[in-house]
Amino acid sequence: MLKFKSLQFLYKDGDDDFMAITSSSLRNDRMELGISTEGDVFSVTVSSNKEITIMKILALFEYDFSDDDRIFLNGYQSWTDSVEHSVSDKMHGISHIPSAIRNKYAFSQYGDYNFSSYGDDMHGWSYGYIRSDDKYCFFGSLAEQSGFTQFITQTDKGFICAQKDCEGLTINGEWQALRLYITEGSEKEVFDGYFSALDIKPRTENAIFGYTSWYDHYQDIDEETIRNDLIGLNALTLKADVFQIDDGWQTAVGDWLSVDKNKFPKLMKKTADDISAAGLTPGIWLAPFVCEEDSELFRNNKEWLLLDSDNGYVKGGSNWSGFYALDIYNPEVREYIRFVINTIVNEWGYRLLKLDFLYAACIIPVPIRPEDR
Repeated sequence: MLKFKSLQFLYKDGDDDFMAITSSSLRNDRMELGISTEGDVFSVTVSSNKEITIMKILALFEYDFSDDDRIFLNGYQSWTDSVEHSVSDKMHGISHIPSAIRNKYAFSQYGDYNFSSYGDDMHGWSYGYIRSDDKYCFFGSLAEQSGFTQFITQTDKGFICAQKDCEGLTINGEWQALRLYITEGSEKEVFDGYFSALDIKPRTENAIFGYTSWYDHYQDIDEETIRNDLIGLNALTLKADVFQIDDGWQTAVGDWLSVDKNKFPKLMKKTADDISAAGLTPGIWLAPFVCEEDSELFRNNKEWLLLDSDNGYVKGGSNWSGFYALDIYNPEVREYIRFVINTIVNEWGYRLLKLDFLYAACIIPVPIRPEDR
């Protein structure tokens, strides 16, 4: 079982830096740091009576690793690995790739490479476990709404760290820094306990079977392709419930209401109607938080793009013609996304949306205005 050792807390009050390393709650005339354990839940809260800026908060736990242990650490997002590691494994970043190639293809944007260390220690996000045969030591965050939680395993030192992604966060009042669910048991016991602590109820719906155009055709789709696939699905003994059209129907990523009329001359409502007529639920792909360089959105609405600290556009990756993150806190961007989804669902008739490249919403930290909270 994980055993709490100490908490590292760094913050700024104006231009003054303060640091505390403690294993128990403390308070001063600026703030109160609360550390508590109740059952399987370990909590850290910070309460301030004036504006302070959090720079680091890290809880250190002791764990007695054995050579046969397997360690699972959840990846940052779907482009990163989520696998069981051996105790002696190392996680490899992208530093071995020549910088010219890294920059050309924006490899750093497909993971946490810009704000995580890759070396002897392994890390993951939100939850993980250490497995010894069929016994699990589980640790997971119950407070991701206050910032991502990174778990770092230092197997040579016998430590597991839980660190909140919070550098530069300004607070005035109470802030839930860490809230961790830590338990041991079988796979079912620990995950059922975690979902219960998150107030996630067991699913009661029947499983559905779906078809996507991506793995057969990638972007090479049109009305005839969809029609032929519908005929092919109808001939199968195992019937699908959902038919999802993937990337390739739009003129450019970001221009979601501009359908490629060479591929879909009768537009997307007719295709949704055809899918429904075949007895299937229509589904469609889009990436709502990005636009590619060849899009009309990129050419005509550059004020919608997310800017970095140097006022440069934040690249999301090298797919398509290269793509960029939208500023999702811009009211016009939010209204555009609402309008797009309303059109696709209520006018075109698609009932399942496959939303991709959502990591673009948090490539860089963005100060949130009070009205956006």
